[in-house]
Amino acid sequence: MSQLLVVKERLYRALQLATHDRDERPEMVPAPIGNTTEPAWAAYEREVMHKAVNEERAKLSKGPLDLKDVMRVEQLAVGHADYPDKFPLYCAELVLTVD
Repeated sequence: MSQLLVVKERLYRALQLATHDRDERPEMVPAPIGNTTEPAWAAYEREVMHKAVNEERAKLSKGPLDLKDVMRVEQLAVGHADYPDKFPLYCAELVLTVD
């Protein structure tokens, strides 16, 4: 299995675990961009992925990325039926390709 798919699977598992807690975060919180709000569970899942991306990067002796990098690839996945697959894949690409 390619390194990309290995990392993607680890990130997929991190996202899946985070989704199990959605009902614990029903409130709305300020969105990171714009003057709007978003569900707290969405902000939590994004933060989980940000942490997971940086943990994977650390394993490869790469420096951490900003949350905005994770937000950028998240937007590429938003609205797609396969969001739970695309978001971890795009995050895995961040782990492996961004220096």
